[in-house]
Amino acid sequence: PLREVGRTRGFDLPQTIGVFFRPARAAPFLGVAISDLTDRTVAIDDVWGTAGSRLPSELSELDEARRVDRLESVLLTRLSRRRVPAATFDVEGLAATVLRHKGRTTVDAMARAAGVSRQYLAREFRERIGIGPKLYSRLARFQSGLVYAGARAKVDWARVALEMGYADQSHMIAEFQLFSGLTPQTLAGREWFHPFIVRAK
Repeated sequence: PLREVGRTRGFDLPQTIGVFFRPARAAPFLGVAISDLTDRTVAIDDVWGTAGSRLPSELSELDEARRVDRLESVLLTRLSRRRVPAATFDVEGLAATVLRHKGRTTVDAMARAAGVSRQYLAREFRERIGIGPKLYSRLARFQSGLVYAGARAKVDWARVALEMGYADQSHMIAEFQLFSGLTPQTLAGREWFHPFIVRAK
């Protein structure tokens, strides 16, 4: 999980393959607390040990379709072998609810819905999602604005800001720049392809 846009420390690689996990679902695959990975880029062998050190060279020798199949097989095998202790509330379900409500919720409302204290809610979010519930809600609100990506039409950004729950247009612009490095107008003025944009539309 990344808390803001920017380069992470790591190596530039000629090829990469990515996996998007649902919120609170990565830990069983990775075997580490997600909070340990926040704002970091780590080598797979630092997480998986010897099994991880062989995977990059194995994947590099495959074509794209077989590479995806092999990675999926490795992840499913790891999932079948690992069990993560259950939380006292459904973190994944609560995170999904925040996304459905486009981030327009409060930490107090989330804690009440989960039946836990704000502190416990924050601890579980950081442990299982990698960020706190307030930042998660802000990201969900930002992601709902990705529906305007590539719109190429005149958009009343002041109206959009209020509809999305921002205090004003400048607040919305600041959040978009923090999370994407782009203003809303720049986002709307170009064509993009990203799984979050596809989901928003």
